Amino acid sequence: MGDPAAAPPVRGCRHHARRPRALGARRPAAGAHPDRAHRPDEPPPRDVPTVGVTNWEGGRSAAEHLAGLGHSALAVIGGHRHHRYSKARIDGFRSVVPDASIRIGFADWRRADAHRQALGILRGPGRPTAVFACSDLMALGVYDAAKDLGLRIPDDLSVIGFDDVPEAGWATPTLTTVRQPLTEMGSAAMRLLLANRGGRPPVGSVVRFELATSLVVRSSTAARG
Repeated sequence: MGDPAAAPPVRGCRHHARRPRALGARRPAAGAHPDRAHRPDEPPPRDVPTVGVTNWEGGRSAAEHLAGLGHSALAVIGGHRHHRYSKARIDGFRSVVPDASIRIGFADWRRADAHRQALGILRGPGRPTAVFACSDLMALGVYDAAKDLGLRIPDDLSVIGFDDVPEAGWATPTLTTVRQPLTEMGSAAMRLLLANRGGRPPVGSVVRFELATSLVVRSSTAARG
């Protein structure tokens, strides 16, 4: 197929050569500024309503659960190093236990990368007895690494995830996780959308919902033997 910019002009119409957009690229919505797309490593714009969860408190609750079970040699698998919500979950976890007792790796939210990170951490000296993964998908990558190394969950290794996606309840053993209230988040987002369908609200009147997380204890965590 030829270059559309090189096609002859249509008679009776003004012809302008256009630069082809990258495959999969989308036009910005009407009235949107292309630089205003929200990035996870930046705070949301002040004039944009948002719905989120208490990521810091969720990380802290995971650490409190593991500490209460007697675990002190701990590891964390984070998402992207610069994503705010990954950092908040790790910071909440670190608020409970000394930094010296935590090994941290980053897996960019991917199960395969979490598998590789966990293999390196669990093979090293002073193997952790518990791992907190900042998403359930990455926690399943920790499961994969434990299986490769012959470690039993939770007898040899306790694992906690974050999100409470359906796969957490299907895993063997079922995954202890920090639940994000996804249904409530969707409802809150819809209310914001309907309330602001006429345009962005003035700065200072922006609504921001921050919904509470909760710890869901299942079968992947146990007291240190």
